Amino acid sequence: MTGNNLKSVRLAYGYKQKDFAEVLGVSLSCVAMAEVGKRKITDSLRFKVARNFPITPEIQAVIDAAAALGMAE
Repeated sequence: MTGNNLKSVRLAYGYKQKDFAEVLGVSLSCVAMAEVGKRKITDSLRFKVARNFPITPEIQAVIDAAAALGMAE
């Protein structure tokens, strides 16, 4: 998972960084820094995202569209 993937999931579910961080049980700075690549996305964070935000076909389409627009890392 890249920072842009993380951001795509957040946006696809309609969350602001603060609310997304709260659901995941992490700090706002953790989400913000992970999204821009200044913080490693740990296995723990990946697990929290997967548990709370299932990657449905619709969400995968958003991630793929972001990648096609050159927004993927």
